[in-house]
Amino acid sequence: MIHADGSEQYSPQGRPDHLWWEYPDGLRGYYEGRPDQLRWEYPDGSRYYYPGRPDQLWTETANGTRYYYRGRPDRLWLETPDGRRAYYPGRPDQLRREYPDGSRYYYPGRPDQLWTETANGTRYYLD
Repeated sequence: MIHADGSEQYSPQGRPDHLWWEYPDGLRGYYEGRPDQLRWEYPDGSRYYYPGRPDQLWTETANGTRYYYRGRPDRLWLETPDGRRAYYPGRPDQLRREYPDGSRYYYPGRPDQLWTETANGTRYYLD
């Protein structure tokens, strides 16, 4: 079905790629059931996924940043092309963020109260 805005809607049956909606600007939406769990695909290259991927990927932005659903064993939440990583709470080591230079930041709750490790090895502790 073609709508007044030029978008086209497809029925749940009939398309092997599970395409649900396509807009003139290139935005595409998909029904659940694709092997890659793709939900939305944007003209800039960003992609959003339904839950259920083995890697728990939720979003890939056009610049390569990746966001994850909760559920990964390593608790990874975000990773950027330059190597920055952020984690959901709940890791045994309480790691919150880490950077390519080796800096690491922690959630409160570590037995040693370590809060930050800098790239040069300096360590900061909570009071």
